[in-house]
Amino acid sequence: MDIKDYISSGILEQYVLNSASAQERQEVECMSHIYPEIKVALTELQTAIENYTEANAVTPPIGAKEKFLTAIKSTSQDKAEPGKVIPIGTTAANKESKEFNKYGKLAIAASICLLVGLGFTYLTLNGKVNELSADVASLETQNNQLNSDNLNLSSTVDSLSGNATFNQALLADLSSFDTKKIQLGGTDLSPESKVNVFWNATSKNVYMKVDDLPEHTDDKQYQLWAIVDGTPTDMGVFDLALAANLQQMPYVVENAQAFAITLEEKGGVQSPTLSELYVIGNV
Repeated sequence: MDIKDYISSGILEQYVLNSASAQERQEVECMSHIYPEIKVALTELQTAIENYTEANAVTPPIGAKEKFLTAIKSTSQDKAEPGKVIPIGTTAANKESKEFNKYGKLAIAASICLLVGLGFTYLTLNGKVNELSADVASLETQNNQLNSDNLNLSSTVDSLSGNATFNQALLADLSSFDTKKIQLGGTDLSPESKVNVFWNATSKNVYMKVDDLPEHTDDKQYQLWAIVDGTPTDMGVFDLALAANLQQMPYVVENAQAFAITLEEKGGVQSPTLSELYVIGNV
């Protein structure tokens, strides 16, 4: 509905001048309660008409009241005819009753429409609230997933950074003239076994790569030894499944004369079991 068109339609002027029908008056009163603009226009119009009436009012001549009353008293009064009694059920009464029923039905219909409109509005708003709640839950899930992905990405970056650092150190050691490659050959216990050890005398780092070693039981583990001044020095245990790739041993050593590998109890021992010696090689 266009409020400006309604205000300019002339219905407000008819209401103020009391020339509007009962239905139109009810409509104006209802609309003025719903739309503040109509109420303001109606108030301004009433004020303007009141001001105009006061400004153009004519004061009656002095003594006019007394003359009017004297004229009334001097005029003979004819006997008034008895008023006509309109019995219940006449056309006028029926007409008034029909109009009342008409407006009553309109009021009931308007109330029903209002209730239906409010119900529809509630259902619509409730549906939108549910949709917004679902959207919020979806955004929270996406946010949690993004946070998880960020953590995984950060962990991957840290891992790659660590690998890069290790690879740089490995490359520096392996390309150094101070790094020696020691080939460990198999003993009579395992003639086919082969292991390569890379030892940098400056950094003292030790790297190892297994080419061939026999499988062992789960309660056993291979252990690398460095021979320093004729004494075996523990260089750490390793898993055979991972040793196919070049790996850095956990300990450093200097003045190594030879390297050897024995098969020991899982976790390693303090002194090598010579009967379980698989490979050995001099520096």
